[in-house]
Amino acid sequence: MQTWSHQKSFLQFKYNCILEAYLGIFLNECKQLLRLGLIKKYRKEEKNHYALKGKLLFNQQVRRNLVHQERFYTRHSVYDKNNVYNRILAMAVQVIPKLTTNPSLIEAANQLLFDFPEVDHLNAYAKLFERLTFDRKTEPYREAISIAAMLLLNYRPDISTGNNHILALLFDMNDLWEEFIYRQLLMAAGDEWEIGYQNRRTFWESTTLGETKIIKPDLVIRHRTSCKKVIADTKWKMPDDGIPADADLKQMFAYNEYWQSDLAILLYPSAAFDKGLTYKSGSFKATKARPIRHECGVARVSVLNKSGSNLSKKIGHSIISELVSRAMNKNGKR
Repeated sequence: MQTWSHQKSFLQFKYNCILEAYLGIFLNECKQLLRLGLIKKYRKEEKNHYALKGKLLFNQQVRRNLVHQERFYTRHSVYDKNNVYNRILAMAVQVIPKLTTNPSLIEAANQLLFDFPEVDHLNAYAKLFERLTFDRKTEPYREAISIAAMLLLNYRPDISTGNNHILALLFDMNDLWEEFIYRQLLMAAGDEWEIGYQNRRTFWESTTLGETKIIKPDLVIRHRTSCKKVIADTKWKMPDDGIPADADLKQMFAYNEYWQSDLAILLYPSAAFDKGLTYKSGSFKATKARPIRHECGVARVSVLNKSGSNLSKKIGHSIISELVSRAMNKNGKR
């Protein structure tokens, strides 16, 4: 989805979060469509009439109007506003009061519902939006329909293909991925492992400036008996060439030094179904001053299960059994 330049001030000053900003844009788009006039389309309707109109449905006529011979049960074409485009907008407006506590948005949504024509209920699903086409008459609906999809599909991300960026609009995916991995590791840790979350240490300070700099790895996995540690930094987006950025490598080097760890990993999600974990090793060059050669590798872990319909429950176990064991088996001591 895109927000256009003339609405920048609208996004910056009116609302407190990006969800409310998109709700405001959606309501504004609906108001514009109402002012221009909602589109009408032909549709087939079957119902009783007191005049013969369209095609008489004989079976239905006998079943429904045997004692009401003044009525005609027909199928005929109707040209009105009760079409899929307007029904989508109406459904999306109806859910807005459930998504926000902003009184101005709720009031605007209720006013829109009052002004909207009566349309049939709609069951929203992904294929419905995929089948929509936009022509000269429906093109003004495009932006409003895009945001309506976000609301009616309940922010479902398509992890396997990456075509659906709905969730990315509402959350920082790096933060979400970090929290998810932390929860998975907690469930897999048992009594043998301790999972530290965003441990902090000072690595630079200036008494003259009164400033300090903090480093905090996403996750520190510590073996309770041997006290060996593995640093894990979660990254949502894999580099195109699969090679870590210089800044990430320098960061992981500092983590290994400050936490006395033999292994640091950059952990990315993988869309491959139920393939476990893949790991590509790398190590920092040893020097005379620093003779211990510690590792920094790149790992990708499957997010989805074999069917691709649910999140994998093996992530935490894969990380501990396939990666953390590498540090446990290293001969060098820190």
